[in-house]
Amino acid sequence: MAVPQALFTLLILVTVVGYVTTLDLRVVWPLLYAGVGVPVALTAVAFLVRWDTIDSRWACVVPLLDMAASGTVRIALLPEGIGLSSFIFFPAVWLVVLRQLSGLVLAVVGALGCITAPSLFLIPPYFTVGGLVRHGTLPLSVALISWLTYLLYQRLQAGMRDLLTAREKLTEMHGVASSRARLLRAVGDSINVGILVMDAHGNDLLSNMAQRELHGLVSPPQNRDRTETGHLIYQPDGKTPVPATERPAYRAAHGELFDNVRLVAGPPGTAQQVLSVASRHTFDEAGRHEATVVIFNDITKLQAAIDERDKFVATVSHELRTPLTSIIGYAELADDEVTPDTPLADYLAIITRNAQQLLALVETLLSEQRARVGHAPRNLELTDLPELVRQSVESHLPQAAAMDHTLTMKGEQPLSTIPLERHRMTQVVNNLLTNAIKYTPAGGLITVAMEATPGMVGFSVTDTGAGMSAEDTERIFSPFFRTRSATQSGVTGAGLGLALSRSIVEAHGGHITVKTSPGHGTEISVRLPLPALGGTV
Repeated sequence: MAVPQALFTLLILVTVVGYVTTLDLRVVWPLLYAGVGVPVALTAVAFLVRWDTIDSRWACVVPLLDMAASGTVRIALLPEGIGLSSFIFFPAVWLVVLRQLSGLVLAVVGALGCITAPSLFLIPPYFTVGGLVRHGTLPLSVALISWLTYLLYQRLQAGMRDLLTAREKLTEMHGVASSRARLLRAVGDSINVGILVMDAHGNDLLSNMAQRELHGLVSPPQNRDRTETGHLIYQPDGKTPVPATERPAYRAAHGELFDNVRLVAGPPGTAQQVLSVASRHTFDEAGRHEATVVIFNDITKLQAAIDERDKFVATVSHELRTPLTSIIGYAELADDEVTPDTPLADYLAIITRNAQQLLALVETLLSEQRARVGHAPRNLELTDLPELVRQSVESHLPQAAAMDHTLTMKGEQPLSTIPLERHRMTQVVNNLLTNAIKYTPAGGLITVAMEATPGMVGFSVTDTGAGMSAEDTERIFSPFFRTRSATQSGVTGAGLGLALSRSIVEAHGGHITVKTSPGHGTEISVRLPLPALGGTV
């Protein structure tokens, strides 16, 4: 109230001084003093009164008195003072702001009483049609401007109400979002599985406490290289570093989806953790890639239990090999002492055959365990991998033809000479081809394809068999595991081929993965790292 009143008073003072000093007027000084004195007194009162504690109905007294003062100054300076009629608009608008519709009525009545009525008595043509038209224009103008002000004020108030409502909703939504964010952080930090969330460009968005602790393990303070390349991440043997482009976070950031990628985190020693890593994508409502979630599951204790189991199996297998060898040897000696046509010769042949099968199984177990723990003899030689795969494919053509399968090798076969254990990698290819042929219904298609990416080379074997469930896929590389469909099919097997294949591939620093779903066949891929020197693609 104080500031608008002070401005109005200043306007009247400046105008009156200008009129009196520049024009030859017949001034009615008592009226002029009253007309100027009222706004000055109101200004003083406005600065002394706390208007926020006064009802707006009483506050209307100030603009009404300003309207009276405007009319008084106008009369005191007639006839030139008639131009001061426009002063009436300021308090009129003020009344509308204070009381809205009732203020509009007060503004029109004030204009009629302070301007129009005195004019009909003091300014000719008095009470005539012309006088009424001339002096009635001002209250009509006040009414129109006050009405427009009222409409504008109503719209402004509606906008303010909408703004306050939106602000309240925004505050409420912000509170809900903050609560959910705190809940999400609390839930994430309470999970002992590391969770890393990246945006579509591979930038870190969110990580839980387990992931932060894991990051501290792979990048300790004493580590000089704080980048991804310097992180202490190793192959399952705990010693061979994983190339930066083959690490889970890098692969996930570049759009790759995977499950059960095993690696070892932390400096070599007892503090290392064995991790199983998986990645998933999330999408927005439009189907665009929004974020990538990488999950790090600590399977150190599980891996320790598996290692103990493997040691037990290896020990038992080793202990079985000696008596089996003895059984086979004495059976062969006994066979030399009997007549070939007697039933005893047949019995000895059965004993020898089954003992040899059991010995072969024991040897496979020992080979798998030696490859798993890294104790298998290493005899690396430069090998053309595509040629090795091609030879295995050719050797399996008769077996595939017997099942009415089509076995083909497609795609480019780049020169990929890398150091390998030739006979063990041949065993891997043979195991994958044998499985594809055995477990694909007659008339199927088996495709072998070579694959080459920067720093890696490998191959895949794809069949049109029955495929596997997600549960079977998780366990397919476990020793002795056979899927339910494989067991029901009556196809013989010990469930060691894929376990042995994975051990051999990982001993070469590579990894083997499977893509499958029920009714859509199976694809098993092997990827091997190219050496820094000597490997060509």
